[in-house]
Amino acid sequence: MTERIIASPLAIADCAAWYDAALGIALDGSSLVSQWDDQSGNALHLTQGTGAARPAMGTTASGRPCLVFDGGDDILNATVAIPQPQTVFVVGKWGGSGSGTMICGGGNQMRFWRIDAVSANFEGNASNALQLFNVTPDAWHVHSMVLNGVASWYAQDFAVKVRGNAGVASATGIGVGGLTGFGAPHYANCSVAEVIVYARALSDGERVAVEQYLARKHELAPKLIVAPTDLAGCVLWLDATDLASITMDGSNRVSQWNDKSGNANHAVQLTDANKPVYNATGMLGGHPCLDWLAGAVAARRLVTPAIALTAYSIFSVLQGSSTLGGYAFVHNADTANGCYMLAGIEASLRTIRTSISDRNIASTFLVGKKAVAWRWGGLHNTHFCRVNGALPGHASRSAANTQNDAGVASVSGPFYVGNNNVGNTSWKGLISEIAIFNRYLNDGEVGLVENHLTEKYAIPIGSP
Repeated sequence: MTERIIASPLAIADCAAWYDAALGIALDGSSLVSQWDDQSGNALHLTQGTGAARPAMGTTASGRPCLVFDGGDDILNATVAIPQPQTVFVVGKWGGSGSGTMICGGGNQMRFWRIDAVSANFEGNASNALQLFNVTPDAWHVHSMVLNGVASWYAQDFAVKVRGNAGVASATGIGVGGLTGFGAPHYANCSVAEVIVYARALSDGERVAVEQYLARKHELAPKLIVAPTDLAGCVLWLDATDLASITMDGSNRVSQWNDKSGNANHAVQLTDANKPVYNATGMLGGHPCLDWLAGAVAARRLVTPAIALTAYSIFSVLQGSSTLGGYAFVHNADTANGCYMLAGIEASLRTIRTSISDRNIASTFLVGKKAVAWRWGGLHNTHFCRVNGALPGHASRSAANTQNDAGVASVSGPFYVGNNNVGNTSWKGLISEIAIFNRYLNDGEVGLVENHLTEKYAIPIGSP
């Protein structure tokens, strides 16, 4: 596992090649680039022996160095075998006109190329292409690509734009600025500031870590958020690290957990026996939390006013225990509609609408300190749950259900924190933070919130 904030691409395993325009540049007598050194330690240096085919140096919008390819004959190459799967990151921008390849896998294997003024393809060979649109000339982006057969995808600035089958071909090299061995018209009018290649498919959490590294370094948005309310649509934010948001008595029993979203959806409990207990250092790592374990009171919970949700994104930082059973939260009092998180024989993340859609994962995934992201948009393959930045393993009876369809109905009801709507099955653990959005956050936005929470609570990313 690796922390989400990384200081170098080498902090994540299996970096096959890394090129940074601020490092390892060899210029010829005409100030053109003859060699771009690999910083991964694998010595896969990009070279060009023909003077006329060498790119020039330039600067990015943030003033960092970059390589400028003229679209006529400029290209840098290295020969190396990189079998599928592989993950590629490029900080680059297309020029104002023309088609051409920004990066390739040594030929017609792995290729990211602009077709025309408004569209581009990412492909593993000529027969398999994932097409994206709205190519923006003269704009810098973080481009992320996974070449992994039918599980391939392309993302721009954190947001996945297209998924599908990009083919099965493996790279035989790395080419920047053109398509190795194919000549015109495959040279690209483009600028490139950084390229990173991994010899495997990175997890979602690792991918966001590299994207964050590149976005901060090259001053490209999105970068970091300091609070969930930095993104639009936050309707509830409960934060136990902010003592001023918690009302409690002399025994640390919490009567109100104030909503910091600005919507006054405060979570309240007036009955002393049913109040959770504030613990200033109870969460692993010494973080503040609300404790549902103390005294094992079955009716312990906090309740918000009614909150209307159609699509939603829910984030929580919690710590389960080896004692199974109990609800971390439930939305809506109507058991035929709503959503809930339950730690039972299986840990369940369930959305119930016009149809029932279970999201069961092994119960061990909620034992220990976890950052859980849960998104639902009512469309096939848009509902998912992630634990610590990764899609978790599943329980056997619903093996494909961490990402799927869950209906389209809108639901309005309270959020019951630490229990169900009946108030008879309290959470067997701790809760430090909950943030709820009344919309379907895109992949990049989910990554920003996950990044904020995992950094704040020192939670490692990767498989839980």
